[in-house]
Amino acid sequence: MNKIIITLMSLFLLFSMPAMAKTVEKVNHKAELKCLADMAYTEAGIEGERGVKAVVDVMFNRLEHKAFKNTVCGNFYMKNQYEGSKYVNRRKNTDLYNKIQKQVTREYVLYHIGAWRDSTRGSLFFNTTGKPATRRVALSHKLGRHYFYTIKV
Repeated sequence: MNKIIITLMSLFLLFSMPAMAKTVEKVNHKAELKCLADMAYTEAGIEGERGVKAVVDVMFNRLEHKAFKNTVCGNFYMKNQYEGSKYVNRRKNTDLYNKIQKQVTREYVLYHIGAWRDSTRGSLFFNTTGKPATRRVALSHKLGRHYFYTIKV
């Protein structure tokens, strides 16, 4: 099943590449999907589909923002950004990880074909403390145990 999803995703991406404005360099979609699944699993694995979608949406918002790197892996492993990046190599609940992997693959395809819809109101940060990491951000909303933030204008 995963091979079918990856194959379909590859076809979507292959035919939609010319239409993608942000894609300038060649992207390793397999590595990007792994980083996205690892991020979603470690940051929101226990939050259910809505929580997973929200943290994935923050990642996509970052890909669109000039202040952040233009790859999922670049953002996930950026210093002091994603706590979960420290725990990627820990043992995973395989059933949960596979479920999350399927969900993030769907979202990744939607993002790359221009059909993705943000559920976070443009948030670029999230945490579980409810305390902004800097004065330059404003609380957008709370979902589950996560607080979402945008940059103050």
